[in-house]
Amino acid sequence: MKKVLVLLIAFAIVGGAVLFAEPTINENSKLLNVFGFIPSPEKIANLDVTQSLTSPIDLTSSVVKDDGDGVLVGNWKVTTYNHDGGEKYKITYSYGKLVSDDSTQEIEYLVSEFTGASGGTGTAKESGDSTPFTAGNDGGESSITRYVKVNLVDDAGDFDPATDFTSTITLNLTTNL
Repeated sequence: MKKVLVLLIAFAIVGGAVLFAEPTINENSKLLNVFGFIPSPEKIANLDVTQSLTSPIDLTSSVVKDDGDGVLVGNWKVTTYNHDGGEKYKITYSYGKLVSDDSTQEIEYLVSEFTGASGGTGTAKESGDSTPFTAGNDGGESSITRYVKVNLVDDAGDFDPATDFTSTITLNLTTNL
């Protein structure tokens, strides 16, 4: 009888442990993040620049020549918050020539600004030119986006082959007083 009682107690302990054991967590679990913010009552203007060109441009391509469609290099977006009076801002472009890695050759290019990524009629922007705009006046959030393409002014065929060129376009957001 003692053996039966000991076996019943052992089964009860083992069975209870199995029944009330914590489940195994799958080590391949994934997370889902929740994001939120409390908006500032202050007037804010944020500039975001996205680089879409990820590989070098073939400078002999007809697309990048002065009469070509141009090559999309990226876009900029200004988002404003809490503007109720239609404050004025501007984006100013600043850039130089494409310069060879050994700094012995330069190729002039021109920036064009478009309202859509596919192009259309753009506005030429020389270094120092600006795009003025007015922040939305609904007291909430508003934004403006422009796409940036480049075209060569000089013919790249006149330069040494197998040469890499680089340049930088700086976009500066300021109030347009």
